[in-house]
Amino acid sequence: MASEKVKYPLLSDDNYHAWARRTHADLEQRRLWEAIDPGYDDDPEKLTPKQMRRETDALNFVIQVVEDQYLSYLHQCVRVKSAWEILESIHCNFCILHLITMLEEFVTIKIKYNMTMCEYIGKIQSWCRKLCVRGLNFVDKAIAAFMLRGSPREIYEDLI
Repeated sequence: MASEKVKYPLLSDDNYHAWARRTHADLEQRRLWEAIDPGYDDDPEKLTPKQMRRETDALNFVIQVVEDQYLSYLHQCVRVKSAWEILESIHCNFCILHLITMLEEFVTIKIKYNMTMCEYIGKIQSWCRKLCVRGLNFVDKAIAAFMLRGSPREIYEDLI
């Protein structure tokens, strides 16, 4: 298992839902998902050798398919179910303050003089995806307005 390459992106800040679906399918295919759902007994003494092996393999697999920034959250996990729940809570449980902070950061994005228009639009789109995953959707007109707001007048006057 360790030598097999994963054919999809590692977990990052903005791909949790796609990553979770792919990782779930991969763990199912490897017959390791049962270590997460329903999970095994909390008492390690009650696990069979086969369950211990699946637990270890599943945890190692999850650790291999996340970006380095998540390793500090997972370093004390001895159970894959707890690792999965930690990653899920990082990406799915957002308080209103977090959303407001993200929204504030989004609306203040400005194009930098060393940035191409493609890079700037990519940054706006990336933030739109992050906010969409958290339940904040924008219509195209609003996204265009944010793009214009963050552009110097000499750039967008030609566009209007």
